[in-house]
Amino acid sequence: MKLLFTGFGAFGRHSFNPSSIVAEEAAKVLGASFRLLPVDFETAREAGTYAAGFDSVIHVGLAAATPWIRLERFAHNLRMRTDNSEQEDNPDAVATLVPGEALALETTFSVGKLRRRLSGNWDIRHSRDAGTYVCNATYYWSLRNAPEARVLFVHVPIWTHAEARAFGQALGQSVKGILTEEAG
Repeated sequence: MKLLFTGFGAFGRHSFNPSSIVAEEAAKVLGASFRLLPVDFETAREAGTYAAGFDSVIHVGLAAATPWIRLERFAHNLRMRTDNSEQEDNPDAVATLVPGEALALETTFSVGKLRRRLSGNWDIRHSRDAGTYVCNATYYWSLRNAPEARVLFVHVPIWTHAEARAFGQALGQSVKGILTEEAG
């Protein structure tokens, strides 16, 4: 099974993005591929191209405004026209990623199983809204262009390096357990 974990680099006022550590640690546990992504819409669009070469893809991104982990069930065909956060309340600042296509795509990854495996030590919640920024765009393009792959997006809060490493290892072990269970 070919498995890819991605995390994002620093952006805006976030000089450290824990998603890169989480994804890299999870990939190490499974001997999977890891890719560090820049935070831009062009790379998000390319996500579907490289996701198509894998059986499963788990993207990890930063959700700085929430103190819990979010397992994203849906990617929406929406994006901010600008990266200016002051525009978030302006409906004219939102556009579709792919005009005329599905407004939302749902993951086929076993979100419930993953939550159950991780919930003992982590505050994990299901989410139906990956936002309208690069995380959502990456998720949407991956689901759209790699329909045969199981794709998931995990949002993590602002963490220290040690917290990110610990969750990355737990995420890797949990994914490993799910894949073993499903193969067996």
